[in-house]
Amino acid sequence: MKDIEKYEDVSIFDAANENVSTEKQEKEYTKCALDFKYFAENYVKITHPKRGLVPFHLYTYQKRVIDDYDTHKHNIIRKFRQGGLTTLTVIWAMWRCMFKLDQKIMVLSKSDREATGAGKIVSNCIKYFPKWMKPEMDKDNEHEKIFKETNGTIEFWTCEAARSKSLTYLIIDEAAFIKGMDEHWKSMYPTLATGGSCIVISTVNGMGNWYEEWYHTAVEGKNEFHVIDLNYTENPEYNNERWTKEMKANLGERGWKQEVLGDFLSSGDTYIPGHIIKELETQARAATPIKKLFAEYEAESDSKEEWHMLNPNYEKGAMWVWEEPEKNVEYILSADVSEGVGDGADFSTFHIFNNRTMIQVAEFASDIAPPHEFASIILN
Repeated sequence: MKDIEKYEDVSIFDAANENVSTEKQEKEYTKCALDFKYFAENYVKITHPKRGLVPFHLYTYQKRVIDDYDTHKHNIIRKFRQGGLTTLTVIWAMWRCMFKLDQKIMVLSKSDREATGAGKIVSNCIKYFPKWMKPEMDKDNEHEKIFKETNGTIEFWTCEAARSKSLTYLIIDEAAFIKGMDEHWKSMYPTLATGGSCIVISTVNGMGNWYEEWYHTAVEGKNEFHVIDLNYTENPEYNNERWTKEMKANLGERGWKQEVLGDFLSSGDTYIPGHIIKELETQARAATPIKKLFAEYEAESDSKEEWHMLNPNYEKGAMWVWEEPEKNVEYILSADVSEGVGDGADFSTFHIFNNRTMIQVAEFASDIAPPHEFASIILN
């Protein structure tokens, strides 16, 4: 209740709020249009799992996230469990559709249940607005909300729906848990071609998935995403020994590291211990090849296509070479052939190791090299 007397004009906490003068309503409407944080904390109510219906008080880290949304074109978030990021982002998207013209926003979830759940956040917010604040809707169902006065649209779907759209914002929730995200991203990316922005939100889910790859390349500054890292200690309700002890007991060690700490390396199902993977990953990311060969076999259909789009100076090459061959040194070559049909799933590969040092010196990977040409590449 700390904000009841913060603004003199009108308070959302006043039961007679419906009867305030038109002039005061207009002032409040203008304040809300200019400041999402004011709008959220004074006119949005959410359902808290323990306290029921409560005003939406923004924590400092949530305000920081909103500032980043306003500042950066693309954002990728590494969040902790129950940080309120999905709710925050959906309410922010609703605010944009209420007060800005022609917003086209799509929220994508890992299942239809999560998608419709996100849509209910908007419905619940509107339900508790004072009458003079409630937007007039052209469409209001579990998958689509169209705001009549501003022509703003929010849609809530799974990834299969993100085709042939032109969007202002694409919001992807729990991206690390969406199956086939590599392929989905190829169909999603063109929706941003007219200047749209993208927000990716997720807890971690081990290594080797689209979210992990794009998060780490963003950390390295090799794509257009701005990284937002959140720590559970930033939430005052969680930053205490009792909560920590309870969560560790209920989630287990792996669940704690994944859902709360955001530890990529200890959250997945790995046979090799996480600290060894971390060391190898650090070494691999630092090992820039001295040259790349066979550019004609690097398929545009694989996950590097978007990488090339975002990094026009990226040198192509299906074969990466880290060391030049030495005379009188034996090398080991291990190969695996595919059909070479360009499906982005089955690659012909070979790795070359220095037999004396057991260091990998070269690698080839292509899904478009036919078997007979792959054999010729190996012989060369």
